[in-house]
Amino acid sequence: MPQYCDDGAREVFHGEGRLRPIVFLDFDDVICLNRHYGAYDVFAPDPPDELWQQLFHPPAIAVLQALTDEFDPYFVLTTSWLRLMDRDRCDDILKRSGLNVVADALHPHWEAPPPAGRTRLEAVESWLAAHHRDEPFAVIDDELSGVGLGGSRFDAEGRVVLCRAGEGLHRGYLSRLQRALGTPPRK
Repeated sequence: MPQYCDDGAREVFHGEGRLRPIVFLDFDDVICLNRHYGAYDVFAPDPPDELWQQLFHPPAIAVLQALTDEFDPYFVLTTSWLRLMDRDRCDDILKRSGLNVVADALHPHWEAPPPAGRTRLEAVESWLAAHHRDEPFAVIDDELSGVGLGGSRFDAEGRVVLCRAGEGLHRGYLSRLQRALGTPPRK
């Protein structure tokens, strides 16, 4: 039976009392490779119709779908695109681009933007300090914007995937993500 948090957010437990895992997700060089289209096109006054079918990397979509099928995680966005969109605009972008699995599973506290002058690691740590309830989690970012994540304690625990620029998220990262989402965090 669902439980409710102090802030009213619904918590869904999986068998044996486990909370839904959390996936921290970046966009650029993870799901959006900026080959055909990118953020500039999405937020342009009149984006082309074909943008929505070509915006996100198909192998990345497949990995996120596989994680959703297996773990039913919540997603928390860490992308720099957060500076340009609210929740409604985010839902629209994700759904129009074929990522309903992410749009439909955004955490009630769905964003973790880095504060000005701070790293992506600090953004994730701040979100965890405010909202984490000991759920398993994984951080999917890229080598360029995932500042501080490589070599962090989260990386040492196997919770960080840093995609290569121009390559993005693909099935080669799936087993690491499965381990992270299937393993409770260290206390």
